Amino acid sequence: MKPSALVQAAIDARAVDDRPALIIDVAAIDARMRRIAAVAHAAGLEVLFAAKSLPHPRVVALALAALDGVDLAGPGEHALVPPTARVSLADPGRSGWHGTTPPTRLSVDVETVADVAATRGW
Repeated sequence: MKPSALVQAAIDARAVDDRPALIIDVAAIDARMRRIAAVAHAAGLEVLFAAKSLPHPRVVALALAALDGVDLAGPGEHALVPPTARVSLADPGRSGWHGTTPPTRLSVDVETVADVAATRGW
């Protein structure tokens, strides 16, 4: 996929600066999320965005608009979504798993961010 003119301009502007930069093609990400959602919904499936994959506020906002919710991996990611957002939270703390090999069975709750925050003390 060829970058949009705006993204290409950002890339070209960075060519004179050797510092690292993350340039996000917001339009391309939005279009892909919407295509994925359309295909999934046609098959009767829901799509959640893994906040860990790209926890940039703009990308998470796109996911909230285009997809069915957001998958959170912890309290740091919860700050990226509004309290009424639908989230999935793998909560290994309930089973005592933290920083080790996950158990055979992992509990996943689907609740709003406000529910998660209230029950987890975030």
